[in-house]
Amino acid sequence: MLRPDSTNQNNTEVNVTNSNMHHNFSYFIEILNHVVDALGAFKHRYDRKFNISELSKYLKIPNADINDLISLILNFQEKYETVFNNYHLKKKIMNNKVYLIAERNSEQQLDSAENVPKTPNIITMKRDHAKLLSDITYIFQYVKRGKAFDLNSSDSTLLKNLKIMKDTHPYLFYYNGNGLIYPSEIGLQLGNLIHSYNKSNKKIKNLVIENTTIVFD
Repeated sequence: MLRPDSTNQNNTEVNVTNSNMHHNFSYFIEILNHVVDALGAFKHRYDRKFNISELSKYLKIPNADINDLISLILNFQEKYETVFNNYHLKKKIMNNKVYLIAERNSEQQLDSAENVPKTPNIITMKRDHAKLLSDITYIFQYVKRGKAFDLNSSDSTLLKNLKIMKDTHPYLFYYNGNGLIYPSEIGLQLGNLIHSYNKSNKKIKNLVIENTTIVFD
């Protein structure tokens, strides 16, 4: 049988546990903010080495947790270079709930608007070009991690084909000067759609992206 004061005691223990969890999480966020701020030292000094061991010692981070911390930082980096390459996150409060929303970078909007020809209502694409676009967008997002293709670099087979592709379908790319080229928004959407078809071994049929119909021959 429970003692009369046992319920109060259990509630007190739960409150203490919750308080400790809140304190530990707040402390973790504070430490993470210190680490992120410290990474700013790379600015204009990208040839330098960042001593994560010394920083961890200063912040009293256990050696056993250093690799997990580095993995977390690299995970953030990967998401911002791929998922949020042309976007930034912003906090928004609606109906007393807190959300994160993604907004397109204004600089990317200007680049795209100025350097991408108008997309036609109907695009006719050869199937080998469809496969090439799929490869290009995959490499851009997951291998180059959002970095441009440099058309001035060595003439690899991929770059030779990319030059032909941009001449045939210029609206699928935009240019950032000095021979640097990126897939445009519709180029990324189309490349990802084609990749999903190829991955599931489905034959690509005509596709529609917004007001554009893509016909494959």
